[in-house]
Amino acid sequence: MAWTSRRTTIINIFGILGYLSIIMQWLWLLVIVAHPLLSSNFSLFLPDQPVPSVTTPVASTPSPVVIGFVIIVTILIFAMTFYILWKLPKRIGLQGARATKRTATVLVPVITHHKKISKKRRLRVSYQVVLGSKLLLMCVPLVGLVFAQPINGLDARAIWTVGIFCGLCSFIYFGIQQLSATLLNVKTSDLW
Repeated sequence: MAWTSRRTTIINIFGILGYLSIIMQWLWLLVIVAHPLLSSNFSLFLPDQPVPSVTTPVASTPSPVVIGFVIIVTILIFAMTFYILWKLPKRIGLQGARATKRTATVLVPVITHHKKISKKRRLRVSYQVVLGSKLLLMCVPLVGLVFAQPINGLDARAIWTVGIFCGLCSFIYFGIQQLSATLLNVKTSDLW
């Protein structure tokens, strides 16, 4: 029983990596497409002339209470960062799996024209919809890069290289996940 769970966990790590790579693809697309909007002139929102203010620095040493408080806050921030980095990949994998399975649950009746089908066929169609939605999540950012404009210092070739690299990583991670699940006889309902 433990080996099956460990096997499923190892296979799902590739699913997590695939979802992380898809997130990187979408973030890359967002940065590239939104760059012209973010780099435009925002002088409309800024005041005409900034008013110069004169301040004189005051030298003082912080009290031991303030130093202790800063040290405690710093340790808490490091602990929270470590915890988030430890739990975030698993959470992303679970949420990605939940989203694709929910999509499959909604689309299976539409695909089967609301006909009564066997449980085995429903699971197979649902699994195919999950795979299709993963593929769609990988391909849409690549299509979105068609509308990308070269940015200062980044030509179109570099933009496409990073986008295709992220897409290939997603495809390879999900491919390894599917191949190992098939070879190791892991149920498709256990995959993320």
